[in-house]
Amino acid sequence: MKKVIVIGLDGFEPKLVEHILNAGELPNLTQLRKQGGFSRVGTTYPAQTPVAWSTFATGTNPGGHGIFDFIRRNPKTYLPDFSLNRYEQKNAFLPPKVVNLRRGTPIWELLSTAGIPSTIVRMPCTYPPDNIRGHMLAGMGVPDLRGGLGTSTFYTAADHVHAQESENVVRVRLDASGTITTHIIGPRNPKTGADFHCNITIHLEPSAKRVMLRSEGQPEVLEIRALRHV
Repeated sequence: MKKVIVIGLDGFEPKLVEHILNAGELPNLTQLRKQGGFSRVGTTYPAQTPVAWSTFATGTNPGGHGIFDFIRRNPKTYLPDFSLNRYEQKNAFLPPKVVNLRRGTPIWELLSTAGIPSTIVRMPCTYPPDNIRGHMLAGMGVPDLRGGLGTSTFYTAADHVHAQESENVVRVRLDASGTITTHIIGPRNPKTGADFHCNITIHLEPSAKRVMLRSEGQPEVLEIRALRHV
């Protein structure tokens, strides 16, 4: 049986990519282009990740699969809501159930019906993962350990920086020995609602062009060296 591999690179603007390919800066993709076919494909309107990948998976336009943006309006309140999935709870005695809002029949479901296995890795709009003949690791739309879709953490020594929407700010100070003592923010503690913290120390060694990071995890010591330009 012949096998097909599809590699999707999100946000790969064709004009820029073709210029870089022709300049010889992407040798691996250049080799793939020589071995197979190469052509531009049309995108969706709007050209956004969840919209385009839902069309790729189902072969229908946004009117068919129902994903028009990263957000949608709640028809009851007209407030913005996440467009990829939602949680439904029939009553207080049953746990919530996540529902994928993408409509249409994806290609892996057609393959499963035909008895052909497939492996889908980090495809957007696949949470919760479908029960297919093969394996699926869901991509964009999967909530993180904090129950959200990603919360960035900004480390800074500036006092005037304050956390904005969906982000954390951690202030750091470099002591006389060239060491920063700080922490990494983890998931929330379900009992207290506070964040778990993983304490780390970062020791700067400019003369050796390296940073030594120590933590309570594994490995306990991590050496980070500056890249050497060839």
